[in-house]
Amino acid sequence: MHVRWKLKRIGILSAVKIGGAISCVFGLITGFIWAVVIVFFSSVVSMMMSGQPSELGFAALLFFPVLFTIFYGFLGAFGTFLSVLLFNLAAGLLGGIDMEIDSVPESKPEDGHAGIWSI
Repeated sequence: MHVRWKLKRIGILSAVKIGGAISCVFGLITGFIWAVVIVFFSSVVSMMMSGQPSELGFAALLFFPVLFTIFYGFLGAFGTFLSVLLFNLAAGLLGGIDMEIDSVPESKPEDGHAGIWSI
């Protein structure tokens, strides 16, 4: 059995919250990666130049993940805001997106637990 739906509008605030949260996670991961790279290269260069390890690289371990999380979060929220705003404007003019969704019978897991992926 097919159910036809039409997506005419997306809630801006709910989409911005989700987009910002997902972007924060990517920012945290990216910040840690850059921090590790900076720690490695600053230590190598410092040892070659002075024979002493650099404290600058270790400060990056704290600074970069926080900075990237905030920066990516704001950029992701702003990008999501613009995308949803443009979608809502276009959907208002053009009529939205037609979707066809199959309804499937609900099945119960054998162990009685629904799990985190069930709807």
